[in-house]
Amino acid sequence: MGLRADDGCAQSGAANCTNSGNSGGQLFGRNAWAGLKGGFGEVRLGRQVLGSFSVQGSSWAGGASNGLYDSGVFVTPAMGGVRFSDAVRYLSPTVGGITVTAAIAAPEATTSETTTPAGVASSVVSAKPKTGFDLTAEYAAGPLYLGLGYNTRGGASSTAPLGVVNVSARNKIDALTLGGSYDLGVARVFANWTEQKTTTNALAATALTTNGTEKHRAWSIGAHVPMGAATLLAAYGKGDIEGTGLTTNAAGAGVSNANLDADLKAFNIGVRYALSKRTTLQANYGVFDNERVARTATIAGAVVTPATNSLTDGKIRGLNVGLRHTF
Repeated sequence: MGLRADDGCAQSGAANCTNSGNSGGQLFGRNAWAGLKGGFGEVRLGRQVLGSFSVQGSSWAGGASNGLYDSGVFVTPAMGGVRFSDAVRYLSPTVGGITVTAAIAAPEATTSETTTPAGVASSVVSAKPKTGFDLTAEYAAGPLYLGLGYNTRGGASSTAPLGVVNVSARNKIDALTLGGSYDLGVARVFANWTEQKTTTNALAATALTTNGTEKHRAWSIGAHVPMGAATLLAAYGKGDIEGTGLTTNAAGAGVSNANLDADLKAFNIGVRYALSKRTTLQANYGVFDNERVARTATIAGAVVTPATNSLTDGKIRGLNVGLRHTF
């Protein structure tokens, strides 16, 4: 379960509990599964972490963490929510250092929503979420680790553009991640590359349509340098987001075009100190820089409204300290 250490929140949605460690509103939102293991490998059923996220965590110097100090902070969402619910996952035996995993997540029931805005007839829209798949292949032998992960999923969501009609958004998300690490003796070096593509096709009862594609690309490099009981950590990452959208009204007389460009950079430095084999102290400092430019143009008949630009340049600095004990 995700338990927030500063105030004890265990379930998001409760008072002052807007985020509880990515538990998604469930009490046992991190993992809730049972399985069987033998010579054939392992089969797990339930809510569980995806293999593609494990590939990212093994090839980021910051590990499978998405705090401010993690240079992959802008990549973490790329592998999809980290977990699947209603999933069956298979983990193969390790042969020659190679392990493969495959997961399939059942889609939820068809959803529908109805609205009756003033002066507008009631509209009902529905869509069925797509089945999710996650596939990985990993190699770990001696000083070398290599991992490849692919993830695809989709779903339906409802919004109310202009406060008039419901829209059913048929989204499809495809993500690919590739990473590795190598122990040089004096240091272990890490590298990761991830790309995610989100395609949206939103249909409303009044024939208003919205189509868009958003692509995230990111890479990170880093190192762990052991120095006696201490280990120094350093990482740097860079990413970009490209997005385009097209909205057409019911009569086809109005068109709105929008696109997004974002440039993301992050780095962190940190240190871990081993008090014993199972207990460590850790401190990290990181900076995340997010620069976004959004452009929107509107066409109504023969009248074209020039594109307007909006620039967002946000920089976040974070410091964390912690005590970790492995049971």
